[in-house]
Formats: sequence, C-alpha cells, structure tokens
Amino acid sequence: GSSKKYEKAFKDLGYEEMEEFDEDDFEDDIEDGIFYTTKDEKELKKLCKICPIENAKAKNVSSISIGGREDDDGYYSVFTITFKSKADAEKAFEKSVDALDESYENYKDWASKKELGQDDGDDFYSMAYVGSYSGSFSDIFMVDSKTITYIDGYFNYSEDVYDDYVAFYEAIERDCPTELVKNEIRSKKEHNKELNDVAEAIDAAQR
Repeated sequence: GSSKKYEKAFKDLGYEEMEEFDEDDFEDDIEDGIFYTTKDEKELKKLCKICPIENAKAKNVSSISIGGREDDDGYYSVFTITFKSKADAEKAFEKSVDALDESYENYKDWASKKELGQDDGDDFYSMAYVGSYSGSFSDIFMVDSKTITYIDGYFNYSEDVYDDYVAFYEAIERDCPTELVKNEIRSKKEHNKELNDVAEAIDAAQR
C-alpha cells in the first residue's frame, strides 16, 4: 500500500518509473526524478547493497521501493522495504534508529540548538540539521509491522529538489523534518546577496 502511495506521489511530481533497476541508469536519470519498485529476488539483492536501512538482506526482504531526485544543489531518496517477518523488520528498524541517534549525538558536539532538531516515538525517528545555507534531514518510520520507510535528504539551497522533497511529504500526508529546526535553508539569491553585501562592506572599509 505504501509503495503505491509513493508511486502516485512521484508520478504527480513528474518522475520517471524504471522498468528494470540499473544503478548506472538510476544515477544518470535521477536528476529528473526517478522511482522503482520490485519483488524480484535478483533485483532485491542489488538494492539491498545501496539501501540505508540497517540489516536489509535480500533473503529477509519481500519487496523494495526506491525513488528520489538529485542535482547540484542537493538530493533526497526514499527507500521502502517490506520484510518477510515482523522480527526482521523490528531488528532493522531498531538498528537504523541507533545509527541515526549516534549521528545526531555527533551533530550535538558542534551544532547550535537552532541548527539542530530531533523527534522520535515507538515507530519513528527524525532528525534535522540546518547550518548557514545547507541542511540534512533523515526520517525513518514503520509503515506497518513489516514495512519500513527511510527518507534521507541533503540540500545546499531551498530550491528545486528541496521543494520536491517538501512536496513529497505533503503528498504522503506526513510531517516534514524541516519543521524540526528554526533555521531555514536559504535560496541562492539570498546567499549571493549576502556575499555581495560582505564584499561591498570590505570594499568600503578599504577605501
């Protein structure tokens, strides 16, 4: 059910559906947006190798859905895995949450409170970091007792792919992790204006 919901969201965003997974083709076409779903055992082995969900092994998985978009300003990817058993799904979820929480603790060593945010519950874990102009977001949640979705994103500016990322969350009716932080990723226009202002101030001070 979740993969169909995600497929509809990707189609509404104008993303291309792959008929057969090929990592090179995926990387070549991801700039325009792409998605793929499979239950094929050989395909599952390929996807488990690049999946960010911990303990995702093809022998324990019944289906995988992958999608996302990338350009020079950022990327986001969506992985949904349905495991064959509840026990394997729970183990994968717990290990993935532990890895994300460790990453969050590392961020806390140097990021300010306004740059960092985190939220968690029994069936989800979300974290967000937004610095002076870039940000990274990770969100993992149990769709049901056997299915996990992991959404990961990194953005330099609040344009294009970032906007699609936010639109994807709206389409699946889920809160976007961007709401966890007070800082906001700026646009290129805002960033360039700040650089110009600094350059003009330096120039004026040297006169």
